[in-house]
Amino acid sequence: MKEGTLTKEEELKLDDKLADHLQYKTTPPVSLSMMDICKDAIFNCFNDEHNKTVKVGESEVASHEVVEHIHLEWFVDRWPFFD
Repeated sequence: MKEGTLTKEEELKLDDKLADHLQYKTTPPVSLSMMDICKDAIFNCFNDEHNKTVKVGESEVASHEVVEHIHLEWFVDRWPFFD
């Protein structure tokens, strides 16, 4: 198992918490279409690949920039325990 991969149950917890964060804890709210991008950035930062890029629209953005901009540090710090 690759470090940082999730079970189906853990994935569902992450999806629930991340959707809540994006919709209700960011101003302005972030579209749920960003979920996969956010999860990739969280995973990369958890694995100390902070500069690994993720595709955001037509651009490539460093994972740490996504985490910082959308305030996803809580998810990186608690991977994979989202209770």
